[in-house]
Amino acid sequence: MTITSRKSSASAIVASALLASLALTACGKEETSNVNRPDPTEPQTKVEDNKPVTVSMYIHASMVDDADLKTYFIEPLKAKLPHVTLDVIRDGKGFQVEEVLATGTFPDLIVTSNPNIPIFKDRGLVRDISSLVLSHNIDLNRIDKTLVDAIKMNSPTGELYGLPFRQNLGVLIYNQDIFDKFGVPYPTDGMTFEEVVEKARKLTRVEGDTNYIGYDPGNVPNNVSTSLSLPFADPKTHKASFDSDGWRTVFEFLKTAYEVPNFIGPNKEFKYPNGFQTEKRMAMQSTWVLGVAVAASQNKYDGMKWDLVANPNFKGHVGEGREADVHLMMLSKLSKQPDAAIEVMKVLLSEDVQTAFSKNGRRSVLVDDAIHKQYASGIEQFKGKNIAGIFKTKPIRPHEVSPYDAKLRALVEATKQEFAIGGKDLNTYVRDLQEQANKEIEAMRK
Repeated sequence: MTITSRKSSASAIVASALLASLALTACGKEETSNVNRPDPTEPQTKVEDNKPVTVSMYIHASMVDDADLKTYFIEPLKAKLPHVTLDVIRDGKGFQVEEVLATGTFPDLIVTSNPNIPIFKDRGLVRDISSLVLSHNIDLNRIDKTLVDAIKMNSPTGELYGLPFRQNLGVLIYNQDIFDKFGVPYPTDGMTFEEVVEKARKLTRVEGDTNYIGYDPGNVPNNVSTSLSLPFADPKTHKASFDSDGWRTVFEFLKTAYEVPNFIGPNKEFKYPNGFQTEKRMAMQSTWVLGVAVAASQNKYDGMKWDLVANPNFKGHVGEGREADVHLMMLSKLSKQPDAAIEVMKVLLSEDVQTAFSKNGRRSVLVDDAIHKQYASGIEQFKGKNIAGIFKTKPIRPHEVSPYDAKLRALVEATKQEFAIGGKDLNTYVRDLQEQANKEIEAMRK
């Protein structure tokens, strides 16, 4: 594929990209049985004629890297939709949503995740694809209902703004070498966060020049609060939601984790983003299984004996996973070839593409045990791992997203040090955070 040069003007950049940024032309034949009647109520692209057509796609928030783009999008399209040319635009400098939209057009397809749907909804770029799904014979019963519902909940009337093509699951990965070194039993499926911290107490210590960390909560809104589906703000009252029992549970756990002896480093370190994979001195880490699969396939865990268990949760919620993390494709309201775009979505939902996802550690969205049983079978470093534990928790319904989530999520991360090294007590922290958050909301509303 070819990447065109970028110009200083956002309009020129986008116009150039829409025409030729990543021209990826397929070259195989699609079975006639896979071509369906277009919906007569939609603008027509007669996909049954197999006439050459260009479908543009906007990849938001680095949802798909170049390797996955080639393996799961480009190669299948070559085989199934030879008449389709896919133009790909990634968000970034000069290609932010507002900059692209300012040109008066927008790519046909939007690749993003469900928490980001409001970004495109607020800009009038989403559309209900229910009629197109019906006319193109896409059976929603093949797809995990939790994932479809996670998309529909972004509309008060349950409109379907897109289709999932991949999902992510939370897991706890652990370094067996550290557990063996200190004679601590390995984690097990079905643990509570409280039990994780108790294990961390036995593993967080200084040995020679190494400060071992038993467990780092990491990105709290992502790793912990999503296990309880906690809202950041009420979109109706425009007030923050931090002064609540659920968030207090999260912050109390956070404070307990930070107070483990030797967790705070000699230079007041309290975050260890490289502690597990690179430095290999962190015993346990909450993470997404997709990240584990990518790292394992790239041999990033070489020199470490590791395994994983089901995502832990708080008491009363064990067995529940994190909020459903849905990687989806939406049809832009500005698309001029909706039928061809829907056919691209359909390719991603085909059994062979979903099987390829599964074999390479990308969780399929289909309700198909035969596909799920092949999970990570194509990754050498996953052999002998506790793959069954990954699926012992089920994704839960996401919280209701507000326009303020991104700002408030960042606020929680920015104020963690007040717990870790600032000495604030729980009540003071919650009160101050709630006050700061409401000020942020008020400023955004103005």
